[in-house]
Amino acid sequence: MASFTRDWASTLGVSLVGALSGFASSLLTAHYLGPEGRGLLTVALLLPSILVAVANLGLPTATIYYAARAELPPPAIIGNNILLGLLAAAASALVGALVLLLSADSMFKGPQPTHFLLAFAALVPQTLYTFMRPILLGYREVKGYNAAGVAQSLLIVTVLAISFLAFSPSVAVSLSAILLAWWLAAVFVLVLLLRRSGTVDLRLRCSYVRKALGYGLKAHVANILAMLLYRVDLLLLNSLKGPDAVGLYSLAVAAAESLNMISQAGATLLLPRVAAAASQQPTDPFVGLLMRTTVLATALAALVLSCCAPLVFVLCFPPAFMPALSGFYAILPGIVAMSGTRVLCNFLAGYGRPHLNIVVGAAALALNVVLNLLWIPKWGMVGAGFASSVSYFLALAVAGRFYARITQVSWKETFIPRAADWVLYRSRLELLLRFR
Repeated sequence: MASFTRDWASTLGVSLVGALSGFASSLLTAHYLGPEGRGLLTVALLLPSILVAVANLGLPTATIYYAARAELPPPAIIGNNILLGLLAAAASALVGALVLLLSADSMFKGPQPTHFLLAFAALVPQTLYTFMRPILLGYREVKGYNAAGVAQSLLIVTVLAISFLAFSPSVAVSLSAILLAWWLAAVFVLVLLLRRSGTVDLRLRCSYVRKALGYGLKAHVANILAMLLYRVDLLLLNSLKGPDAVGLYSLAVAAAESLNMISQAGATLLLPRVAAAASQQPTDPFVGLLMRTTVLATALAALVLSCCAPLVFVLCFPPAFMPALSGFYAILPGIVAMSGTRVLCNFLAGYGRPHLNIVVGAAALALNVVLNLLWIPKWGMVGAGFASSVSYFLALAVAGRFYARITQVSWKETFIPRAADWVLYRSRLELLLRFR
């Protein structure tokens, strides 16, 4: 418990750095590009981000699972993931080009061909980073894993700021800076891995690939559904209301999703912990405790953020971005709900049941699409925010049902804080105060 708490605090710190870096990037793009330019940048990056999630075939998640179980020595897993990452990047580029040819004038209207070319060029380093970083987590190298996360976050905002100072700010300059930052981040992760393994074995291990795909494809479908669940509102909003609305709403979403750092820290560490267990105990009360604590912490943070948001928007963003506040408040309750869903879904994946996450994502995505189509024409980005919030609560309910069924723990015991929880919180707080 103590080691998990220590690693959780470290991982939360990385997430905080990522959130602050993302906020700084939002400030830079908002001030220098304006609502329309930021909307064009968001749309240009949207397809590549979806492609990275779609083309990885769940192999990053499988890497964590099988590395935690010591299926292969580090040099072999590193080499296989590099090869598979390059193949995934090539497939992403081909599929992306086809998608643009078919839908450039509808869902992805606005950005110029040059913008898409720069965004697609970042597929290679971004995919390699996505395939290599989970190896560190699978081998419980939490410090290295967190160092890679900090580097990636800081590199993007730093290179973006330097580029805006050195060149005339534009969407193309922003995309070029992001491309360079992803290459630097990928090289940094590779250096960390080489320090652990000493070498890389680039021979493709077909038996490992088959085994990883068997697990990964189940997790993959769930990850795709999760990605679409998080971003389908932006796609539909761009299609129905245009880049200006996306520019405002993307800022609202970025502000609300900064709270994800709380749940991501615990959920990230939970998967290898469950997978590495020699004898998996589905009744382990730790998972329920982690979920309840995560939801409570996210709710408290959401309350504070909702009170501070108007002042932050006034002080930090141009007046043209003030309407984004309404979208922020609409999606904020859903972010709290998803904090619990994220923990429960990583338990299901670590327990070897990633296919159950497909049901969670499919149910929430279907509701999300229907509500967005009904509410965006009427209420714009506020409708998109409410649609996401309602669907996120459905995801929590479905994931909670699966967790309760596997662990034979009632819904009440799963979601309602117990007396022991408060005793633990108090003891941790007293320990922290004594430490200070």
